[in-house]
Amino acid sequence: MCVGFAETATVLDVQRQIIQKQLDVRGAWMFPLPELQRMLDDVSCQEISIQGLITDTYKIDDGAAAWSAFDQGSMGKTLITWDD
Repeated sequence: MCVGFAETATVLDVQRQIIQKQLDVRGAWMFPLPELQRMLDDVSCQEISIQGLITDTYKIDDGAAAWSAFDQGSMGKTLITWDD
């Protein structure tokens, strides 16, 4: 489930709502597509290399293997490539 930010703080009873239900919680920081595009444009214009951030590369045909690695929590920043 993806949950966005709200205008007010979220109150969470960790013991009752997570621990007693034995839930696993994982956070992720996501950006709206327009913000992501602006960031990519800035990186491109300033000729900043992001190569050092990429930990794994998969071809599009290996998408199932990429998803499996992601599901196991073993991925960092991943690049998926495909031929035109």
